[in-house]
Amino acid sequence: MKKILSLILSSAVVAGSAVMMTTAASAAKNPALKLSNETSGVKLSWSKTGARSFTVQRRTAGKQFRTVKKLSGKFSYTDKNAKSGTKYAYRVLCDGQPSDSKKIVRLDTPKIKYMWSDSFGLTIECAKVKGAKSYEFYKAEVKNGKVGKYKKFSESKNKQLFGFGEISGKTFKYKARAVSGSYKSAFSKEKKYSHIQLFTVEPRINKRFDGVTLIWDTLYGASSYDLYKSVDNKNFTKIATEKETAKSYPEIAVYHKFDDTDVVDGETYYYYLSAKLESGYTKSMDVEDITFRCYDKEMTLKAGDVDGKTLDRTDDDEFGRFIEVESSDNSIAVIEKNSDRQYTIKALEPGVTYIYYSYVDDTDYDYAWRHRIKLTVEK
Repeated sequence: MKKILSLILSSAVVAGSAVMMTTAASAAKNPALKLSNETSGVKLSWSKTGARSFTVQRRTAGKQFRTVKKLSGKFSYTDKNAKSGTKYAYRVLCDGQPSDSKKIVRLDTPKIKYMWSDSFGLTIECAKVKGAKSYEFYKAEVKNGKVGKYKKFSESKNKQLFGFGEISGKTFKYKARAVSGSYKSAFSKEKKYSHIQLFTVEPRINKRFDGVTLIWDTLYGASSYDLYKSVDNKNFTKIATEKETAKSYPEIAVYHKFDDTDVVDGETYYYYLSAKLESGYTKSMDVEDITFRCYDKEMTLKAGDVDGKTLDRTDDDEFGRFIEVESSDNSIAVIEKNSDRQYTIKALEPGVTYIYYSYVDDTDYDYAWRHRIKLTVEK
């Protein structure tokens, strides 16, 4: 009887030991493994288990797993020797039991090298990251010393981002990260920048040749523009204030115009703009000048004359076509169209009229060339 009891107890001890071993092995098996790109390297972290020792292994395509680190009592490890642009597979052995393997493309953290404003917008340039196929750019507004929530505002295949339509006069913090498919690097260090877009004003003699038209693009972030004028490029006077209604790009993708008709033939004028922003005023890049002329050519005909040469461009290979031709007084002279490249002037009665014409060049259809002829008709 004692022998039978002894056998039963021995069996129970063995069975209990087996249960304990199975439980320990189960606790050590298949921890949840996570991978992420950090600035210092590829970070591995895994769920806590009952294991006492851990072995971190990695491999590249077509290779076998190799041990990179052995440790105990820790549940994370950063592989600082991973090379940017290389795809790795990792696994962790917990008391000899392997986790599921996970893959990642190592991507170094980009650095924002430069940020600058010009007449077009804001440009951000990152240092190139090996293996990156694109770059994500994020920004957060800084207001009253507080940084708002970061939001992705663009992604570029190039390490350089051009941001047209950024709001001038506001301060933002920017950061970027490299991307390769579903794999992403850690974020770069934040860089604070107050964007002030450079802008210009362009003076042109207007269509009627009775004033100067000032033209400028919308400056996003501006609430209004003050226009200044001088006759000596020293003493400037504000001649107008124009409001800006666009709040963000591309609400209004057109330019502004203002006609200055307080001009005298032959006199030179100087202009600049001052835009009112949230942070104050900013001045246009340069002072622009123009010499006003109420006409740019003179000619004389006798009543009854017909001129078919002055507005004849049929032999000019680079000439495109006339888009507007008119006489300011049809009782003195009239204009007759023969083709898009040739018009005839007919003088009728004595007096003075102005012949206005504009045309587009074959080399630049976006810009119209404007001219005005002072025509004196004699008896």
